Amino acid sequence: MAYKWKPSKRKRKRKEGVYEGDYKDGEKHGKGKFTFADGRVYEGDFKDGFYRHGKGKFTYADGRVEDGEWKDGKFIA
Repeated sequence: MAYKWKPSKRKRKRKEGVYEGDYKDGEKHGKGKFTFADGRVYEGDFKDGFYRHGKGKFTYADGRVEDGEWKDGKFIA
């Protein structure tokens, strides 16, 4: 029988912001939302602790939005 990963959901507040979402092995992994202390918000996929990896939406404090695919924190499409 293969092991099936089951994410845990938590909310963690840090000085740089608040993360609400899935964790795997203690790292942000899966679906989640990170609200930065300066008002920026990323909502989408996280991978192995990286925010902005996979499909997601990043909203800047000034209202600009980047919505689409991300890889290692960079918007690609």
